[in-house]
Amino acid sequence: MAEFKMGFIGTGNMGSALARAAAKSGERMLLANRTPEKAEALAAVLGAKVGTNLQAAAACEYIFLGVKPQMVVGVVEGLKADILASEGIFVSMLAGVSLEKLALLLGADKKIIRIMPNTPASVGEGMIQYCSSNVTAEEEEAFLRIMAPAGRLDAVPESLIDAASCVS
Repeated sequence: MAEFKMGFIGTGNMGSALARAAAKSGERMLLANRTPEKAEALAAVLGAKVGTNLQAAAACEYIFLGVKPQMVVGVVEGLKADILASEGIFVSMLAGVSLEKLALLLGADKKIIRIMPNTPASVGEGMIQYCSSNVTAEEEEAFLRIMAPAGRLDAVPESLIDAASCVS
C-alpha cells in the first residue's frame, strides 16, 4: 500500500491548482517541485508533506505529472527505476502529450490517466476532461472521488480531449 494517496511532481500554476482541490479530499499528499521552496510554501497551506520527485514516484498511489511538456522526458529519465517499480497510477496534465506517448515514456503496462484541467479547479469551479489507459473501474472511481473538489470531471475519447479542453 502506498504511503501517500497523491503525489504531485510539479507545483506550478496547474499543479498547485489541482493540489489545492485534491487537498480537500483529506487524503495524504506529497508535493515535489524543482524549486523546493515553492512546494514547501504550498505544503504549508495545504498540510501536505514535501519530498522529491523520486519519493513521489515511489510512495504515492496517484502520481500527478505537472511539469512542462518539454521537460517530461528529462524528469521521467531521472525516475526510470522508480517508475518501473511503481504500481501507482500516473495522472498526466501535460498538454499535447498523448496516452500513447506517455506509455512509451513510462512503460506500456503502466496505468495512466490523461487530464486536461483548468485553473478554476483550485476553487472547485474547474472543468477536467480525462481519458485513461490500463485503469480499472475502481481506480477510476477513486480518482474521481479525490478530484471531485476540483469541479466537473468528464470522460472523453482521447481523440476529442484537446478540442473539449478548448471549449471548457
